[in-house]
Amino acid sequence: MYIKWLCMLCGDVKISNTHRHHEMNFCRCNQSGCDAEEYLTRWCGSAKFINKYDYNFFDEIILNLINQKLPKFKEPNKAYEFIIKMEDKIIESLI
Repeated sequence: MYIKWLCMLCGDVKISNTHRHHEMNFCRCNQSGCDAEEYLTRWCGSAKFINKYDYNFFDEIILNLINQKLPKFKEPNKAYEFIIKMEDKIIESLI
């Protein structure tokens, strides 16, 4: 799940990802933040909830790569980094 939120101080809009545990996302002024976990969300500062997306892009990307049999990575960490970057691009398009 992804949570879209707004910093009421600087107007920055962010999306926090529940799949990345213990990752507090801060706005550009660093006064507001959100740590979206699977079963709870921690807020700080003047963050305002906008929307949530109940979709798992990470798993969908993996399933599509498996189905297409592309690409083949020699190092598992490289595959993980590639998928994280793809997920980040999708999330950025939601802002």
